[in-house]
Amino acid sequence: MSKTKQTTPEIDAILSELTHVAKEAFEGGTLDSDRVDKLTQSLSVNGWKRHSSDAPPLEDQVRERVLASLDSRGTSHESELSAIVGKIQQSYDSQTDSQTPASNQTAPT
Repeated sequence: MSKTKQTTPEIDAILSELTHVAKEAFEGGTLDSDRVDKLTQSLSVNGWKRHSSDAPPLEDQVRERVLASLDSRGTSHESELSAIVGKIQQSYDSQTDSQTPASNQTAPT
């Protein structure tokens, strides 16, 4: 049984980039919020919600990818990684919230 969820090549590339950004932050860098926002926006535009409807949340998938790329020392600081991927999830959630149509907004005249 495979853990990998079928996605598009675009979504997989975005997930790989998010994993790279999270891993950099985890290894002592800082989380590049602007880059995360751009990547999560791309993820939303490319249909992540549709492709991930029966998959674990984004933060869980990024966490698993980061942990898979680390040696055993990574598991002892998993709470730090959880905070990083939590911020990525929040960014994605805010992207999807901002893309919902606002039917009661009208342009000023």
